[in-house]
Amino acid sequence: MDSPHGAEAAGNEVPSTPQGGLEVHPSVRPCPIGEFVSLISLEYRYAHVNAAHAAAHHFTVSDLLNKSVPDIWGQETFEEVIRPNLDHCFAGNVVHYQAWFDFPMTGRRFWEVSYYPYREEGTEITHAMVITRDLTEQKHSSDLLLIETTVLDLIARNATLGEVFARLRDLVEAALPGSLHIAFAHDPASGRLKLLTAPEFILNCNDGIDDLEPSHETGSCGNAALLGVPVSVGDCLSDPRWSRLRTFARRFSITSSISLPFHDDSGVLLGTVAAYYTFGKEPDPFNHEVLAVARNLARVAIERDRGEQERRRLAATVENSVDAILIVDLAGKVQYVNPAFETLTGHSRTDFTGRRLFDLFAPQERKRMEDRFREVGLRGDAWTERVQCIRKDGSLYLGQSTLFAVAPVDHAQACAVMVQRDITEQERMETQLRHAQKLEAVGQLAGGVAHDFNNLLQVILSHAELSIEELGADHEVSEGLRQVLKCADRGTTLVRQLLAFSRREILHPKPLDLNDVLRGVLKMIRRLIGEHIDLEVLEGSDLRRVNADPSQMEQILINLCVNARDAMPDGGKIVIRTANVGPETVSRSGRGRALGQESVLLSVSDTGVGMSADVKERIFEPFFTTKGVGKGTGLGLATVYGIVVQHHGAIEVESRPGTGSTFEVYLPAIDSEPEDFAEPPLTGAPQAHGGTVLLAEDDADVRDLMVRILEHEGYRVLVACDGQEAIELARAQSASIDLALLDMIMPRMGGKRVLEHLRRYGLRIPVVLCTGYHNEQSEFEEGVTLLQKPVTPKALRATLSGILASGGR
Repeated sequence: MDSPHGAEAAGNEVPSTPQGGLEVHPSVRPCPIGEFVSLISLEYRYAHVNAAHAAAHHFTVSDLLNKSVPDIWGQETFEEVIRPNLDHCFAGNVVHYQAWFDFPMTGRRFWEVSYYPYREEGTEITHAMVITRDLTEQKHSSDLLLIETTVLDLIARNATLGEVFARLRDLVEAALPGSLHIAFAHDPASGRLKLLTAPEFILNCNDGIDDLEPSHETGSCGNAALLGVPVSVGDCLSDPRWSRLRTFARRFSITSSISLPFHDDSGVLLGTVAAYYTFGKEPDPFNHEVLAVARNLARVAIERDRGEQERRRLAATVENSVDAILIVDLAGKVQYVNPAFETLTGHSRTDFTGRRLFDLFAPQERKRMEDRFREVGLRGDAWTERVQCIRKDGSLYLGQSTLFAVAPVDHAQACAVMVQRDITEQERMETQLRHAQKLEAVGQLAGGVAHDFNNLLQVILSHAELSIEELGADHEVSEGLRQVLKCADRGTTLVRQLLAFSRREILHPKPLDLNDVLRGVLKMIRRLIGEHIDLEVLEGSDLRRVNADPSQMEQILINLCVNARDAMPDGGKIVIRTANVGPETVSRSGRGRALGQESVLLSVSDTGVGMSADVKERIFEPFFTTKGVGKGTGLGLATVYGIVVQHHGAIEVESRPGTGSTFEVYLPAIDSEPEDFAEPPLTGAPQAHGGTVLLAEDDADVRDLMVRILEHEGYRVLVACDGQEAIELARAQSASIDLALLDMIMPRMGGKRVLEHLRRYGLRIPVVLCTGYHNEQSEFEEGVTLLQKPVTPKALRATLSGILASGGR
């Protein structure tokens, strides 16, 4: 109950009246319209009441006369509120106070009560004149206004959600005496209701309401959240809607409840507010009004909190973004930059804020970017472009820049936002990828051409060689045939260069010391470059090993030195250098699979004419050359590129016109000791002893030629036009076959698949695989020999004789 407002002295005399022996003196305060008036004796009995006062208690005037005050108001209210104030009045004081009172018909009402000392014809106080006014509606309006202004002030001052709801609870419970205010927030992730506020004693033993499932059985809040409408329950101890919270209701003597859900503008549930009552009456309309205000305030508080959380997340995202972010006004003046911008450009936030956005771009880009910015401001467009930008230290970088306009929100001015990422390295890698893809496509074409050429060259070489054998070396035609062989050999060399470029050359890798390779080929290099060019060799100490084909490494050195020689027709200097390099060195300048590994560097530098950027972009393309007609095939550097990539390495070129060129080859380092890569001495080929050979070759000219050679050597030949026929022949005559001679690439099934089938059928015969190139450097089982096309009769005889003479079948 509210405490009295204060006490005032009064000495009004009221004379007796004919009715009841009392007469009101004219100087006594008149009774305003709408007030309740009564006289209470020193014995606390009603000596007089007006009709309005009697009606408020649902009595007649005669019903109340001489009734004791405790009988009308109840002993508790009398002792706690009425008696202390009456006694103060009987002591000669005017008393004013305000308090809540319960009435049988209208429920709880808020009265302003005034007690005036009353004297009968003398000086002794005989009664207290009681004048009351019903201020319930004013009190309700005042309470609602207090709730609204107090909570909105907290929200405006950025109080925490906990502080806001704790104060809201206090205000609601003050406005609704006997109620318990509880609020829940809806968790979108779990779909459950999380307790926002409740009286302390409920929080200490929540009985399962802290994590509430919206359902038909979880009280008024669970139902309100589920149905999306207000829910009122008159008897929580028996209503099935409270069946899962019955223990909670009993523990805290909850008899009735009201719950209101609240949603955002799109209809998404945000939470519920509720009043739980501990007295057994239906809540009056004011209770619904209070909860409606609480619901609206709860919605504002939660939306404000979520908006603030989103703002903080957005701010944290911007601050921690790896992309540079700038906010500029529509005049192009920078208002904000994030830390990533500082890292990227070298400008501090204070340094660049207030400057023009266009200062960020390279001079040649500024006019264009101003025009693009103006388009964004006028039309609200967004655009993304790659723009050359300049750092504080003057260095350039390529920025992937996205610019978009932001409309004004909540009185904030319109602005534009630029998001920028440094893609300099990405652009370099994309350029390299496009270059590699172009070379890969050319390589595939070159490999296919080489395959077809191999078959043609094999027929030419073999027929020329067989004709010389049949005619004799001294025959007049033999000299012409030898010229055919010579040209065919040159064609074979050309094909192998194509295969090296397309990374389909058959390799025989072994652990190598590149210094040993360099020493072995140095004399040849000196002869090739001529005496007008100085040669300097810088061998790295303690050089790591590489897993490489020795002849291919020699080919790299020779081709690079010849290329350097041709760039210095008037003389100059070539420097060959080897060294160990760490992964960070390769990562800076290398490309391809050698990146990030311990590697061995082989570099060849010259002091020649150098190359323009356009020429440098194409130097590894086959048949591209800057030399005159007839002075080069354009395959030298293409071959180097193919060999390096086939060895899982990388190659870089540094060159500018007039400053010479440096080619750097990076090969992955290994820990094995080097092997002796000297060629084994030639020995005479074993003699053939006849036998049965399964031959599978799809090219008719090559197949007929090989049948002729084999039969001439005394072999019985089983002929198949493709892999499928070879399998069928092998299954039919497996017992008689001594050796299989298979082309690697054939229709329907290639030689490698035929080999797998032969082994699956239990045929452990020796197998020779003929190939112009080999995509995979596979390790074949013992008993499998690779024979590189074009195959000459001499090579074919030697291979087969060697296999069979060593115990072939």
